[in-house]
Amino acid sequence: MIPFEEHRKRAIEDTVLEIGDCEEPVTILRIFHKNFMRGRPLDPVDESTYIAGQTTEIFVSRMNLYYDAMEEILFEGSAPVDRSLPLEVIFTGEHGRDFGGPRKEFFSNMLRLIKEKLCVENKEEGGFVLVDNVTARTNRFYYGAGIIFGYSLLQGGPLPCFFSERQLQTFFTEDQEKTEMEEQFVQGIASFGLPLLVKWRRCLLFLFRQSAVSPLTYPRLVRLLNPNFSEVGSNRRMLEEKAYRYLLKYMKEVAAGRRGSIKLEHILMFATCCENEPVLGYGLSPRIEFVYAKSPLPTANTCINKMSLVIGGELPNDEERMFEFFDIAFVNTHFGLV
Repeated sequence: MIPFEEHRKRAIEDTVLEIGDCEEPVTILRIFHKNFMRGRPLDPVDESTYIAGQTTEIFVSRMNLYYDAMEEILFEGSAPVDRSLPLEVIFTGEHGRDFGGPRKEFFSNMLRLIKEKLCVENKEEGGFVLVDNVTARTNRFYYGAGIIFGYSLLQGGPLPCFFSERQLQTFFTEDQEKTEMEEQFVQGIASFGLPLLVKWRRCLLFLFRQSAVSPLTYPRLVRLLNPNFSEVGSNRRMLEEKAYRYLLKYMKEVAAGRRGSIKLEHILMFATCCENEPVLGYGLSPRIEFVYAKSPLPTANTCINKMSLVIGGELPNDEERMFEFFDIAFVNTHFGLV
């Protein structure tokens, strides 16, 4: 395997040659992703096939995620970190392997924490901007934030699209004067070659803009979570239809804002570990399976984007009672990490 820096250079050059006069940002990102990523496949594409290959492992605690993540991401050994390898996230005390679910959950939570700790909303500019924090700057956390942005964009996480237009132009305009914190951030995303790629195709800035993500709607969520029903007319199919109808009614209540703080994004996050559909799509399409279980709580295998709904005698006949079980599940990530 050629050294990372040479590989990154070739990936950018090959992408520029391959895209020709293309100005479609998702297509360009897809081509760069193909040329840049190496090592183990990011996500399973077949539930029965084991994926293997080289990854970059990081070990973090859910209780101290932000600081653990920065420490792991910023660690520098004797050789440059190979950003082209899939990140493999191991949460302290959890023994399951990361085949995509924990990684995507990690990106979602870290982008939220970066926005909370390193940014402030500028309502006049219509987005967030970096805010200077001496401790964060000294510890190079802005550099770490840029690295997280690059990983999330290229490895199936949410689009990092909450910055204002002025802040984005400062990041991605080469001769624009930058503060130290902005320089750190740009160095982070530059470790993936992204500023150079944007220089060649400014249309890629679209992927960092707030308009790149559309709000999740009830019809869209229903289409994303495809139910795997039994044969029409079977007794099992009748049970599956009942469980599925509970979920559809519940999602309508959520969409109408009648389930407290729960949003449709929580349901998609539960099933896939990502609040929005990844810009490059899913390795395995999200789906709903139906199972017999002792508890009516739904569960999920987020590495293969599968939600399991319970059927049979454990399912309550009272609709509101079932909705309460959904409430418990969709605000508690434990049930989505099976």
